[in-house]
Amino acid sequence: MCKTMHLGSIAVIGRLVDLAADLLADLRVTVVIMPPKKKTSPWQPAYKQKLGLRVTNRDVKTSTVIEAICSFCKYFGRQVDMANRKRAARVANQTYGLDFRANVMTKHMESQHHEKWNEYQALLPSEQLKFFDGIVSRNNTLHWYIEIDSDELTLKISNAVVDTIISELLFRLEDEMAALEHDDGEALDPNIAEHAARLIKLKRNALLLFKPDCEADDGSYIIMIKNVKRF
Repeated sequence: MCKTMHLGSIAVIGRLVDLAADLLADLRVTVVIMPPKKKTSPWQPAYKQKLGLRVTNRDVKTSTVIEAICSFCKYFGRQVDMANRKRAARVANQTYGLDFRANVMTKHMESQHHEKWNEYQALLPSEQLKFFDGIVSRNNTLHWYIEIDSDELTLKISNAVVDTIISELLFRLEDEMAALEHDDGEALDPNIAEHAARLIKLKRNALLLFKPDCEADDGSYIIMIKNVKRF
């Protein structure tokens, strides 16, 4: 009798296991293993001088730095060799937020600002603190708005602008002379002839900046601006 009850208990347990398996199958239970939370690197005050970063945003409650910008991007732009590149180089300023990994930021300096970065590293700590002083932000300069590859910029100017607006309206000798005379024609300035000569010379020198465009048949001019990256 005991043997019969033992066999019956085994049968019941087996049946319960089958029912549990069927129930799990019906419920389609999926076990999801969550990946470990990514470890982030917090901001270090030393990064400001060591890597030339500038803090641009902080948490309003804790004052924790949550964003910083690359000062080399901001003031000098990216310096990338385009010889072997298939894609256009990025021009936006590099920013970092929440995860400030020193190796990633250093790699950016070496690949995007190698000349300025080497120059910066060769300085004494006291000199590094003044490295960006007095430098105009790149987005306040001309070449931020005009895509250029060199330090010279050539512009095409229509003949109407040069011959009419600049030559005739800005440098009207008659108007200048009239301003130096009385209503009766007597000169207010005894050196009126000298003044006229200076004005003629100024006009001539100004118009020398505009060269006729030999490749155009509309009479337009070209003007070349050198050292454009200083402006």
